[in-house]
Amino acid sequence: MLNEFETYGNQKKRGILIVEDNDINREMLKSILEDKYEITEAADGLIGLEKLKEGYRDLSLVLLDVQMPNMNGYEFLEHQRNDELLSSVPVIVTTGSTISEDEEKCLALGASDFVTKPYNPRIIIRRIEAIIRLSESMATLKAVEFDNISGLYTKAAFIHHFQRYMDENKDKKLDMLMINVEGFSYINELYGVAKGEQLLKHIGNVISVCNFGAIMSCRYTTDRFILMRVHSDSDVSKEVVVYNEKIHENSPVSGFVLKFAVYTDVDTSVSAASLCERLSVTMKTVRRRYDMQLAFYSTEMANRAKHLKKMEESMKDALKEKQFSVYYQPKHDAKTGEIAGAEALVRWIHPVHGFLSPADFIPLFEENGFITKLDLYVWNTVCEDIRNWINDGIKPVPVSVNASRRDILSIDTPERLLLPINENDVDIGLLHIEITESASVNDNVILEKVKAVRDMGIKIELDDFGSGQSSLGTIRDIPTDIIKLDISFVRNIEKQKEIVKMIISLAHALGHKTVAEGVETKEQLEILKDFGCDYIQGYYYSKPLERNEFRQYLINNKH
Repeated sequence: MLNEFETYGNQKKRGILIVEDNDINREMLKSILEDKYEITEAADGLIGLEKLKEGYRDLSLVLLDVQMPNMNGYEFLEHQRNDELLSSVPVIVTTGSTISEDEEKCLALGASDFVTKPYNPRIIIRRIEAIIRLSESMATLKAVEFDNISGLYTKAAFIHHFQRYMDENKDKKLDMLMINVEGFSYINELYGVAKGEQLLKHIGNVISVCNFGAIMSCRYTTDRFILMRVHSDSDVSKEVVVYNEKIHENSPVSGFVLKFAVYTDVDTSVSAASLCERLSVTMKTVRRRYDMQLAFYSTEMANRAKHLKKMEESMKDALKEKQFSVYYQPKHDAKTGEIAGAEALVRWIHPVHGFLSPADFIPLFEENGFITKLDLYVWNTVCEDIRNWINDGIKPVPVSVNASRRDILSIDTPERLLLPINENDVDIGLLHIEITESASVNDNVILEKVKAVRDMGIKIELDDFGSGQSSLGTIRDIPTDIIKLDISFVRNIEKQKEIVKMIISLAHALGHKTVAEGVETKEQLEILKDFGCDYIQGYYYSKPLERNEFRQYLINNKH
């Protein structure tokens, strides 16, 4: 019976690339393998890398020497590793050295195996057969290159071919377009995964048939597509309208929203992967914006992306080094003026860049999931501070701590919140959790978790009420103790008196207390008092205070 790697008749031989600068060694390897394999040769690493880029589809394996001119084996492996498409072709390193460090270094760089000179023909053949069989490289390459749902290039293949196109067409100006299916996860939930895949396939078909002037296109992530084309001075905003209509036409799913990000006249000195990242940054500016469908890349976005990247890279060390500080903004009783509570707010004091705006890092942390660790750190700190106030003979006030949607979903058991409360021997009634209206509405899983936390004795404050989908059902369905009016109501209270009065009355009718935040003037305070608002938070009484400052504030405002 024939071995599965033996060939006969017109069956196509598997391809092997031999990268070896020594002519004798190269000829020796060729003579050992040419009966069973289609051999391609390269006299140094640089030539070998080019031949790999040209012929990766037909190559099942690379035999790579370590010591070579122009580009050695280590450099070859480094370049190959940085291209997901090329790295699918396995490499066996060949060397005359017996130093184990060489072997370890090559394997660390992605080599599949290692053989030494002089060559033993039987061992080389068996190792080649084993590596090819293990990798099943031909099938793997096909899977890596084309997305099986949309039929377009995969991300790895697109970046590979895009980079090669730029390298070979340095004089051409190029544009990039990203298409994003807004809220694709909800489409899967509403219609089912199969229907969601039909939508992705439909979009891939439209892009393939209509082309939109693209030289190449891919399904970049689950719900994002990228097209690359020669630069055009046409009105992109008008083109986007056409693209949107074409994709919605005969779609298997209705009611979905497409968002577009455009990068015109791209910087071809930057890598293809970096250009795609820039486009992703651009898309972030238009996501979840009901008033925007199209965004254009700009250098300002690039600078902001670098800023966010630096924050992301330093966030874990920042938490360990306690660069995050907890500040407290007092809440006062609207009728008596006495201090009645506080909201815990987090501030990042960077050792190099100083104060970093929460408006920058909070959305970033909510997106990457780090917000859960940060909020838990704040929660633990608040519990410790309350215990210290009590130990120092200072009467504590209830403190509310913000919780994101991720926090609530990640709270596996209420005990996670109870642990620091019990460790610090703090009355559970002194701890409140603030959740936003948008984080909880129409989500039964979150509502159940919030209810479980409330049942433990932790009061729930509904933050930013009125900023989103406010309704009687919202405050009826969410387990809530306190309603916090969105700051926009206070800022425009002269024009919205009747609305504010109605919200406060409605909250009281349902058994909830109310807090108005952002109060800065006596006029605002008096209106809110007349309407029966319970608590006031804002600069009229105090800005957010550092922990020691708030401690003194409690002492000065005995209650």
